[in-house]
Amino acid sequence: MFAQVENPFPLKGRAEISAAFSYQSFKEKDSEERDWMWVLPIRGGYYLNQYAGIFGEIFLTDFKGGEEEEGESGRILSLLAEFGYPTANRGVIPFALVGYGVSNGSLFLDRIALKNYSDVTLGVLNIGAGLKLPVGDRVLLRGELRYLNFSGSNGSEKIDISFNYINFLIGMALVL
Repeated sequence: MFAQVENPFPLKGRAEISAAFSYQSFKEKDSEERDWMWVLPIRGGYYLNQYAGIFGEIFLTDFKGGEEEEGESGRILSLLAEFGYPTANRGVIPFALVGYGVSNGSLFLDRIALKNYSDVTLGVLNIGAGLKLPVGDRVLLRGELRYLNFSGSNGSEKIDISFNYINFLIGMALVL
């Protein structure tokens, strides 16, 4: 099935902690003010074998809209499964991930999709893919494209929302 290659970066039984970053600046069509948002996902997990691991992640966000508005902080807590295939000669490690989490809904969604709701908890589907590049024996540089789908409820009231969000993240991981 798969060709056997020498294991350039052994992962089985090792833990990984990582952080990444993304920044966005955008402007609504009829507005003179710019909005911005930064994202900081922090994750930790364990490799079950050379190809798969389980990770917990907190996805922190901060949104600032216009000059007069205060920033809004958000959180997504997720459980992720990651699958990767190390290439020969300590090269690039392509990976994919899938998982599910919950969010307090305080991303910029409050201004767009959730204007009429308060105290919202959203479910978040995570799907991503990227590349890791080993730098030394324990450090990986990482780039990742992440798709998030938010859906949710307001207490016992079902909110009919499905909001998609795509983010490109750049970061670093430490393999322990």
